[in-house]
Amino acid sequence: MGKGAARTTSRAVPVDPPVGDELVGPSQAQPVPIVIPGLQEALAHILTTCTSLAQAVSIPDAATTSQDEQRRLERFGRLQPPSFSGGEGGDAQGFLDRCLRILRTACILETSGVSFTAFQFSGVAFIWWEAYERHKTVGATPFTWQQFSILFLEKFMPQSRRNELRKQFEQLCQGDMSVT
Repeated sequence: MGKGAARTTSRAVPVDPPVGDELVGPSQAQPVPIVIPGLQEALAHILTTCTSLAQAVSIPDAATTSQDEQRRLERFGRLQPPSFSGGEGGDAQGFLDRCLRILRTACILETSGVSFTAFQFSGVAFIWWEAYERHKTVGATPFTWQQFSILFLEKFMPQSRRNELRKQFEQLCQGDMSVT
């Protein structure tokens, strides 16, 4: 360019954004239907089956269940169950035997036996049971009375006392008959 020549500069001119249907980007692409043969029918069949199963299974509502549980707990309480702290000198076997008798009398051993017995815990026994409950697997099946009794006695009855009771049992005799 020579002297006196005019310089021209190119400037970027802003362009108006597209309007309406003109704007098509990756996030606005039209969905493409995916067709899987038989999927609709299979899903309809599953829905029908689940609906009929839900109608066939009678699940009590929470209010009814809690009212039934409350009545059972009141029945249990009227029979004056013992409490158990788990401290030194506590009679774990006696506690369990008394609770078992009450639960059988109230006809609630299988439905509420473990939870109502644990409700009677205090002190060390309460802390032990709460820790056990916190660490058990979610959705695990509830303990039977037998399973609970074994776990409870392993924790709160010294091995020496269990051995002593086992020995006494093995030496039981009635007339000429013995246990062993």
